[in-house]
Amino acid sequence: MNNSTNILGKIEKRIKMPMFIPDDIIQIKSIFEQSGFDLYLVGGSVRDTVIGLLPKDYDLVTNAKPIKVLQLLEKQDFIVKLTESEAGKHLGMIRIHTENFIHEIVTYRNPAIHFYRDWE
Repeated sequence: MNNSTNILGKIEKRIKMPMFIPDDIIQIKSIFEQSGFDLYLVGGSVRDTVIGLLPKDYDLVTNAKPIKVLQLLEKQDFIVKLTESEAGKHLGMIRIHTENFIHEIVTYRNPAIHFYRDWE
């Protein structure tokens, strides 16, 4: 199987590796997918996994606007609290508090950004 892809004229090599993803992230991803929105892990959790550490927090990016993120998650039993700071309003970021984690979901700024469609 060839796991190299040509994106924007550059050859990229995909590397598959196991990553611990908490159940609440899986639930959030399912909610977004069922509503027709993308959701991807980004930032420190990906970096930590690559260097062999267990992530301590998870940042996510989506094509859903912040108001839609709030609507999708506000009535979910596993969500303890949703917050949006003044900085978060400017950046399009919602902070999600679950029993064991705090996650941040940001609306991506450039819809032309390419993300792989699998988490395997």
